[in-house]
Amino acid sequence: MSLLANIVTVLHWIFFVIFPIVGVVYSTRGLLRANPKIQKLFISVLLLTSVSFFVFDGCFLTKLEQALRYQAGELSYSGGLIAHYLKAIGVQVSDDSVFWFLAILILTGILSEIYWNRDKLEKFFIKKEYE
Repeated sequence: MSLLANIVTVLHWIFFVIFPIVGVVYSTRGLLRANPKIQKLFISVLLLTSVSFFVFDGCFLTKLEQALRYQAGELSYSGGLIAHYLKAIGVQVSDDSVFWFLAILILTGILSEIYWNRDKLEKFFIKKEYE
């Protein structure tokens, strides 16, 4: 179980922490439009993260990692993944500050995608009006 918890943690960091941060940087510059598959994955990750925070009161992968560590007999941590691991390297942050950072990050990503794809959205809505 401990190995599985470590795998969940690594995948969590890659797909739900690093990828969204890099994705927002690319999104604000309009660079995700060049690769629609990555763009769809980015939007899906943002939406999945948003829904997870409302449904599970936190990230579902954090809950999974904590449960796996508990089942393995390890001491688990309370709170969120980002705050926990940043504290482990000496950066003191609260779960609330991480939550607001993520909320702003997600909102920035979604608004950037809307801005850079406004021509597609405009065609979609105009086409629907005249049919």
